[in-house]
Amino acid sequence: AFDSRGADGFSDVWVIGPDGLGLRRMTDGPFDDAMPAWSRDGRFLYYREDRADGYDLWRRPMVGAGARVRVTRGGGFRGVESPDGRTFVFATRDDESPLLAQPVAGGPARTLVACAITRTLTAGPDGIYYLGCPAEAPSSPVFRIDPDSGATRFLGTAHVNGGFVPGMAVSPDGRRVLFTRRVTEGSDLMLVEGFR
Repeated sequence: AFDSRGADGFSDVWVIGPDGLGLRRMTDGPFDDAMPAWSRDGRFLYYREDRADGYDLWRRPMVGAGARVRVTRGGGFRGVESPDGRTFVFATRDDESPLLAQPVAGGPARTLVACAITRTLTAGPDGIYYLGCPAEAPSSPVFRIDPDSGATRFLGTAHVNGGFVPGMAVSPDGRRVLFTRRVTEGSDLMLVEGFR
């Protein structure tokens, strides 16, 4: 699942098979739809919908004509299901945000974490992983949290070199964490001779 900006100027969510076949548009309309995430059983797709009054997270079934369902109200930037599929964990805004948890079946949200780097939120086989604040610091602590108990474990430090961290992933066995590190930043001044 991925998002892509179309000729109409809006981004939509698409899915494609790992073999490069079966490209299918999952969202359509006069809104930006982005940041898709699968439900743990693969039956649903979560995504962010940006409207004029803000953004929230939505869920739609992968198969059939089921209606899409609004999952958050009052802010939802990125979200993932817990490994057992019972809890939905989400960030309310970009960059830095508290992490909230609510039952997938519905119910009130509760705060899990006071501050996490939003785009690093990901589900692993044994919990929810994220980098701790502040954003764009040279190093960030890596945490795993059990959304049911709230038990948090410090796993190590990610040396991101002060850069924007656009995402993070955890291996299926939970033994490796993949994150982005800024290596260099700069620009070049070029002279183009004979420019017309």
